[in-house]
Amino acid sequence: MAIDGKYKRGRVLELIVYYKAQHLYSMEGYVFNRALHDLEFDTYKYHVVGSVLVQIAMNVEPFLSLVKADQDYFEAQSYLHDAIDINQIDKGIQGLHENQHIQRVTLTYIKSRDVYVSYELIDKLVNVNPFTRGLKKLMYAFSYEHKLLAENSNTELHDRIFSHYQSALPDLSHIKFYYV
Repeated sequence: MAIDGKYKRGRVLELIVYYKAQHLYSMEGYVFNRALHDLEFDTYKYHVVGSVLVQIAMNVEPFLSLVKADQDYFEAQSYLHDAIDINQIDKGIQGLHENQHIQRVTLTYIKSRDVYVSYELIDKLVNVNPFTRGLKKLMYAFSYEHKLLAENSNTELHDRIFSHYQSALPDLSHIKFYYV
């Protein structure tokens, strides 16, 4: 018997079990089935789509309005459309609280893969842990790559790019970033 997942007064425990089961299904690779269930019972109207469903939500019309424009959204957009909406990611960065350093670095990193980000802007980003430090080093490498495209061949730039990639690995190895 399928549970519809809609809130019913006095059935809080049933709803908690439902959401826990949904979470387990998502972790076991049944994200698409979960999305189909949400569509069938209109439960998607009751929540914001989280990172687990972002890739699916980008391609399923009823979910599009629910997707929060965060790191997962822009990663999915980049993967699915081979590009990101620069204006949208800039709005996302500007909308962050001044203390949301990790999110600011992450969104700027996603942006820097597609467009040139100045060294000055990268310098202003705050290192709060090895992850942000490693992403900044990758952004420097991307900036040099953008420069290299304009200059054709430059051995010094090649060396700097290689150096930044190599120096980023120790900072990102704890999250197996180099596998991504």
